[in-house]
Amino acid sequence: MEHLISTGGSVARAMPATGASGRTVSKPTSRRWGAVSSPDPSGVHRKDHDRRMGALELFDRLLGRYGRQDWWPAESDFEMMVGSILVQHTAWGNVSLSLDRLRAEDLLNPGAMAGVEPDRLQHLIRHSGFMKAKARALLGLSAWLVGRGTAGADVEASDDPGLRDQLISLPGIGPETADVIRLYAFDQKCFIWDTYARRLLGELGYDHLGDYEQARRHEEGFIDLDSFGLDDLCEFHGLIVAAGKEAGRQGGWDFLLHE
Repeated sequence: MEHLISTGGSVARAMPATGASGRTVSKPTSRRWGAVSSPDPSGVHRKDHDRRMGALELFDRLLGRYGRQDWWPAESDFEMMVGSILVQHTAWGNVSLSLDRLRAEDLLNPGAMAGVEPDRLQHLIRHSGFMKAKARALLGLSAWLVGRGTAGADVEASDDPGLRDQLISLPGIGPETADVIRLYAFDQKCFIWDTYARRLLGELGYDHLGDYEQARRHEEGFIDLDSFGLDDLCEFHGLIVAAGKEAGRQGGWDFLLHE
């Protein structure tokens, strides 16, 4: 598989590109178009003015090329969260096998999963690899959700500013996975600064994108989150992954940069 992310708690880029089964777990809001923020000279800025492209233009170009991706493919918020943990360092096909086994055992809700024996859970998710670490992460997430009063498969939208830190404090959940969960399950608007996004924007002339948190700290130089509705931010991540897969097949990003 191409472009697996090696940092702990990151989400591997192996999701289905289009036509994924299951509903999109995000709760759409209307798009709110507006101007992209001016680049912050102390943060992300464009170093190649011939290639520069703002977030709105990039979104439209990707949407025109790939169509809507309907991300994240899942039947519930909790399944989405489980998938975001299982997909770390593996291909989505392996995750699908694990999700099917969990579904057959009626464990795709935090109330049931929180009470399962670790050895049993490891066996059920063995296709996804790193079974002990991922089982620990799933049990920690389940216990955290139950502690918040959520035993069912879906969660309420949250505007809690401390949600990201709470998620990152859980075992096996790093910054990227936390943001993916915030965006797709809890309806908190954010941009996913995964490896594909950082590579693409580097090709577009943006710098200061060395790692996930560095890019996120300087994101105002690229994107104004208020210019996008929640559903489009969900789509943006899926579209960038589709572009990243094509870049891997073609050996670079020229197909997108010179359209």
